[in-house]
Amino acid sequence: MNKILNNRAITLVEILIAITLFSVVMIIATSMIIQSFNIINSSSETVSTKQLAEIMLDDITNNLRIIESVIREENNLWEFNFQENYDENKIKLEIANNKLQMKIDGKVIRVLDNVKNTDILEIVKDGTGNPTGEIIVKLNVEEETGRTINKRKIILARNLDL
Repeated sequence: MNKILNNRAITLVEILIAITLFSVVMIIATSMIIQSFNIINSSSETVSTKQLAEIMLDDITNNLRIIESVIREENNLWEFNFQENYDENKIKLEIANNKLQMKIDGKVIRVLDNVKNTDILEIVKDGTGNPTGEIIVKLNVEEETGRTINKRKIILARNLDL
């Protein structure tokens, strides 16, 4: 009989065990990478929604400081009239299908999606019911994650005759 001398080859079983271990490690690593990308995407979406809400709020409040009159045509439509020597004559804020649109002279300037409130402007009144000249601007925006962002500013309308 022939003697088998030191056979150092890798068996099929050893290869299968190595492939299985490698697969388990790769599955764990891949799931961790995917989870980290999901966290980054959701946080960047939150930042974007907050930034868009803040930009819209700033645009509204900056323009409200110099308006002369406010007309609320319907529950979801506000129109602002400016002084005659101002570049724009009319700004409209319109909420339809949970979208807030800011239009200047009929041209859409900004759009904010997932707006949950239609009462974006509130004229502050004192104890006797007289307007104080302050206007509260409120935005409630829902993110895709379901979380609601609430933004609010109080401004003093300089030229507005309330």
